[in-house]
Amino acid sequence: MLSFSTAIFIGTTEETTQLYINNKLQQIEHEVSDSFQRVNQSLEFIYKWNFDVAGVNPGLLEAQGLTPNLLVVIISFLSCVSTSKLSNILKSSFPEVLHVALHLHPCPRLLRDQAIEIPDMKSFSNLLYMMQDLRTNSLRDWEDIIFLHDSCIDVNTLESVVKNFVLSENGTQMTAVTTYELSEDHFSLSLRTIFSEILSSYTKFRYFVVVGQDFALRAVLKEAQSMDLLNMYRFWIFINPFASFPEQMWSSFSIIPDKANVVSVYPEDNLDFSKHSSIDKAKKRVDLVLNNMNKVIKDMLQTKQLNIATPTARQTTQAMAKEKFLNYMEKNNIYENYVIESVDAFRSSPEETVNKMVKIGEWNLLRGLRLNNECLFEKKTLNLGGQLLKIGIVNDPPLVITKNKQTKTSVVEAKGISVDLLNAIAVKLNFTYTFVMSNDGIFGSLGENGEWKGLIGMVLNKEVNLAAVGFSVTPQRSKVVDFTNSIDEDPYVILVKRPSKDNHLLVLAPFTWETYLCIICSVVIISPVLHLINRYSKYYEYHQLVNNKGLFQLSNCYWYCFGSLILQGGVHLPKAASGRVLISFWWFFVIIVVTTYSGSLVAFLTFPKLHNPVNSLQDILDQKQYLKWGVFEGEAIIEYLKYAPSGGLKELNNGLNFFKYTDEAEVLRQVRDENFVLIGAKSRLMAIIKRELSRTKKCEYILGKENILYESLSMAVPENWPYLDEFNEEIARYMESGLIMKWRSNYYSEENQCTMISKPQAGDTRVIGITHLTACLYVLGIGFSTSLCFLIIELIYVAYIKSMNNAYCSGCTSLQRLIILNNLRRKIYPSIRPQRDQSLFSKRFASQEGRM
Repeated sequence: MLSFSTAIFIGTTEETTQLYINNKLQQIEHEVSDSFQRVNQSLEFIYKWNFDVAGVNPGLLEAQGLTPNLLVVIISFLSCVSTSKLSNILKSSFPEVLHVALHLHPCPRLLRDQAIEIPDMKSFSNLLYMMQDLRTNSLRDWEDIIFLHDSCIDVNTLESVVKNFVLSENGTQMTAVTTYELSEDHFSLSLRTIFSEILSSYTKFRYFVVVGQDFALRAVLKEAQSMDLLNMYRFWIFINPFASFPEQMWSSFSIIPDKANVVSVYPEDNLDFSKHSSIDKAKKRVDLVLNNMNKVIKDMLQTKQLNIATPTARQTTQAMAKEKFLNYMEKNNIYENYVIESVDAFRSSPEETVNKMVKIGEWNLLRGLRLNNECLFEKKTLNLGGQLLKIGIVNDPPLVITKNKQTKTSVVEAKGISVDLLNAIAVKLNFTYTFVMSNDGIFGSLGENGEWKGLIGMVLNKEVNLAAVGFSVTPQRSKVVDFTNSIDEDPYVILVKRPSKDNHLLVLAPFTWETYLCIICSVVIISPVLHLINRYSKYYEYHQLVNNKGLFQLSNCYWYCFGSLILQGGVHLPKAASGRVLISFWWFFVIIVVTTYSGSLVAFLTFPKLHNPVNSLQDILDQKQYLKWGVFEGEAIIEYLKYAPSGGLKELNNGLNFFKYTDEAEVLRQVRDENFVLIGAKSRLMAIIKRELSRTKKCEYILGKENILYESLSMAVPENWPYLDEFNEEIARYMESGLIMKWRSNYYSEENQCTMISKPQAGDTRVIGITHLTACLYVLGIGFSTSLCFLIIELIYVAYIKSMNNAYCSGCTSLQRLIILNNLRRKIYPSIRPQRDQSLFSKRFASQEGRM
């Protein structure tokens, strides 16, 4: 014989209720046991009175006789806290067991998959549980609520309703609730006062819940419509807890705007259980639960669907028992079923439009909230219904790149990061748009009269719905408009005149003057050392090689060391080991110097470096005596500099000059021809450089290397714009997906030859011009001039010696004159063929003597 068990946990302290439940359970137990015996099975009822869940654990439950593989259902009559704890234990340890929870008092809702709840049926229980379900499922993101009600709600009920919204449970956001009680004597005056206060002080509040009887709802609806509060920006829920709305209620008003977000909730039938006492309702719930559970068990026994042999079978049994039980409970028709409808404008004919109610879901105490779609306002949420938006723009590459007519205010074509982003958001939120150019072409600046100019002024004056360029979020701007999430980032940098390339001394550029001085000193020092080593080395004395030739003369040592630096060397080489070691290390030094020089010279010729005198904020301040700087009007950096507390930014503001965007040509002329620098967003300045390069084919401007400020860029919208959250969600989604970065790469100004000067690429070459060889020509000219000077000195000196010789030896013979001249020549050129000259003169002298 198979055995099943059902556990009954009772925590009520009312003796009358306990006695009634006890008698009822004994009656049901006999009936169910008879049904089980007829199919050769048994059912055991396990009771636990005044049950305390605080100390319950799976082991204790099994000790009470609750075996998981035999347990079918648990019915609990416990407090709210005990019910919640028991439900959590059963979900984790007995997931296949069906739990039916009768609430003794209004309690927070359990999760749908945890238990079947049989809530308390006191006055306004429906409203409390309905608001809980709405809050958990459809109103999770409502951050502020205006709650309007009439006198039908008492203080305790109102407190419970507000508590449901304020407390954050199950991941819902904490909500600020403002309650207003409507005066029955002066509905219109009361509502007008309330709505005026909302519009003046709480313009951001968008969510309204109205609870009351028919006449109160009518008054609120009429007044809200007259004050234009039924629109796409606000969300309304009208709830009548007692009676259904008459069909003529909505049709009696003028047509509700097509984009209005209006939902009504009302019972299908006008049921009223307020005539029952608390004990009667408790008894009725016990009867319903036990009788219906009796029916479920009997049905499943007869159809052989009661199977708990395996975990899978127990789960199937639980699901079937749950559905059967709910169906039996609904057939008893004691819980109101509420209808949820959306109010839409419906065109009944080409000439007539009427208000039409569209059912979007229903709610009751047993099954909770059931919507046809996931969202309560799905038709209106994230949907502008094809509305045409006016988008303010100026030319702001790479966010907005415009092609305008000659009037400069009519847009022929626009593209860029913001345009692609708007296209994507327009598809998602269902709107169209048209571009409107700013007349003055600036982003937004505060004039001397306190009025905003540019796109910020257009947003404030409602000339456009939003401005889609890249705004820096400054404190002054944030006081008058709101901003979206960041769509891009851009630093402020400096635009200066490109420094010219000075190639006249390029040949001398590889080494510093200190390096050249050290090389000269090394030649001056090493030459005497080489001469001394050769002069005093014993190697030459031993081999009788000492003479006045070669490296034995100091002048030859200097010429040898100098010749090696220009890779010429000399015919004289030392033979002693000491001299050879010195010469070897000298040549090693020469090779390193020459190769280093050659490599550096090639690098300088191929990729010349430019020295930019102004790279940073500090460079501007260091040269402020003769340097001027400025920005275009409407730039956010103006506000940053204006309100900078102290330091470099404050000092930079003191000398700041302002220009209009239409004066770009004049500004660039000042940068090019005068000591002037332009401060601006990097992307905008790069676009200017690219445009000027395309126009002039010259690189006349360059950007500073350091950033002055770094800013995040956002779109500007009116304060409390109702679709700001939706825009931010879409921007965040496209940012996370990487689409914005892709669009940025499509439109951001590419590096060009003006901005990549310090970034050599493989295969790059430079044409060598005459200016690159200027220093070489200078060196050649110096060498030629020096050689000519020495030649002249030699001629003058020789002529002088001859004249002195003639004057000293006027009576000498030609041979004597020749001998004297030869001696003089030896003194001037001691290294030139002395032996040959001596033998020649000796022969001539001997022959002269023989003749004599």
